[in-house]
Amino acid sequence: LRGSIPSELGLLTELTRLSLSNNGLSGPIPDALGQLTNLEYLYLHENNLDGTIPSALCSNSGGIDIDIDCPQVEECACCSCFF
Repeated sequence: LRGSIPSELGLLTELTRLSLSNNGLSGPIPDALGQLTNLEYLYLHENNLDGTIPSALCSNSGGIDIDIDCPQVEECACCSCFF
């Protein structure tokens, strides 16, 4: 996959796992992913993403395993993120 992560993924509210690793994705992580309140795993490593992790992802009450490993993405203080 190439390009940006589509914000429309935020409409998939029952999604529990999202793995978009090892692609050519670039740009920021869309704020709309914060609407995925059932999300347990978010894997985005090996892409060219930048910006910050949306704070709504950090406030997921069940906790979320985020694996980003993109040097241009800033770590957030409220997540258990793997860089």
